[in-house]
Amino acid sequence: MTIYFTKYANDKFGILARHRCVLERAQVEEAVVAADAVNESRAPLFVAEKSIDKKRALKVVYKKEAGVVKIITFYPSINNGQE
Repeated sequence: MTIYFTKYANDKFGILARHRCVLERAQVEEAVVAADAVNESRAPLFVAEKSIDKKRALKVVYKKEAGVVKIITFYPSINNGQE
């Protein structure tokens, strides 16, 4: 599976880092590949959720286009008890 980050998604790493939330590209990719849950209610956009720790989860908004996963944005959220 090929994963592509939009310009905004690439910029989001810096935006979050300024708010003391440091995420790695591998964490975002892992959230898509091995999500704890995927919300498909806004198709063609998907929202994958993956636990970071007991308190936080990572949500990734993406779409699939011709075999490529295009990551639009991602953000930390409160963990819904997935871990």
